[in-house]
Amino acid sequence: MLVTVDDWLEQIERMHPAEIEMGLARISEVAERLSLLSPVAKVVTVAGTNGKGSTVATLEALLLAADVSVGVNTSPHLLKFNERIRVDGNQISDNELVRAFQQIDDARAEIDLTFFEFTTLAALQCFAWAGVNVVILEVGLGGRLDACNIIDADIAVVTNIAVDHESWLGSDRETIAPEKAGVCRAGKPVVCADPLPPKSLLASFDNIGATPYWIGNDFGFSGQQFHWRQPSGSTESISVGNVPLSNEALATALQVIALSDLPLPKDVPSVVEKIQLAGRFQRIQYQGRSLLLDVAHNPASALRLTERVGREFGGRVNVLFGSMADKDINGVIKALTPMVNGAWFVSGLKVDRAIPPEMLAEHFYALDIKSVSVNKSVAQALARAMSILSDDDLLVVCGSFFTVSETLSILIRKGGIDG
Repeated sequence: MLVTVDDWLEQIERMHPAEIEMGLARISEVAERLSLLSPVAKVVTVAGTNGKGSTVATLEALLLAADVSVGVNTSPHLLKFNERIRVDGNQISDNELVRAFQQIDDARAEIDLTFFEFTTLAALQCFAWAGVNVVILEVGLGGRLDACNIIDADIAVVTNIAVDHESWLGSDRETIAPEKAGVCRAGKPVVCADPLPPKSLLASFDNIGATPYWIGNDFGFSGQQFHWRQPSGSTESISVGNVPLSNEALATALQVIALSDLPLPKDVPSVVEKIQLAGRFQRIQYQGRSLLLDVAHNPASALRLTERVGREFGGRVNVLFGSMADKDINGVIKALTPMVNGAWFVSGLKVDRAIPPEMLAEHFYALDIKSVSVNKSVAQALARAMSILSDDDLLVVCGSFFTVSETLSILIRKGGIDG
């Protein structure tokens, strides 16, 4: 009998079929056996290329501050798998997770499940046991065929449409959009935070019969003022000065709450200014130096990172960069280049999908970026970067969830994070 979370995760990885038929029939069958397909809780499903994590974290924080019980399922994690499943703001315990894994394994019997299908069912089981009022499901990949889409969302969210995971979803926004729209349901609202949505997204909402709410029209922000539309059609607004994650995430969360008939906390600004999410514009002081960790890994998210660093930081900017081999590496580098007036440190990563550092450096050379420090590991890159940083420098760590994860692990292990 498996007794630890790590034992179970290794077992689930081994069980992951090498080849498997696409579709939701298998996971739906297991969910049916466990009576998980029709949650009592209100369900919000969040799809989109970038900004899902920030939107989920903002929505979660606002609901918890209003004394609403919330279950959250996100991916991937940065340090520990338990991060993916939260109940009322707390990571799921090892004991509860092991219990859920055993329950799923018993119920699936002869049915093969992928890693993500197995763990999604475990999250849903934990939420059912906890009896939460709201379940927030973050799509892992795409939307239409994602494991969380076995559950009918009461409210769907599409944060934005950009190019990523091209081999799975397509190479342009028009092709990708219908996959994201697949989380919507007929007669239910969908909140879209893409300011320039592809035509295929509009068509998909229409074909499904969902009711769209659009940023810039039904909800949005201007300066510190945020507004949203009530189901009755009336508009409400609030002023929020300090938004640590993103204005789009806050605007989206406010619109979702209005449509859910759930309360807002009494002091929204004070809740918002305390919201933090690891790896999303995360500022860290380490050995007296300034680091900024961000999981930006495609051109669109890299451009947003560059724009925000440009607005909020005026000193020398250096970058520690590692990437998966299947990403648009040139596109990400081009998006980051305008903010970098210091040094580049490229790094290998402890994952098979990562591009080796020597090959990664070739992308920089091809873009006529010659001054690049090539490092076999994040540890080596971080040590070299720290050796040249001055008091006024910033080191931006980005390019992949794995780059940020490995950096965080080093900082925590060394126990050197200031404050």
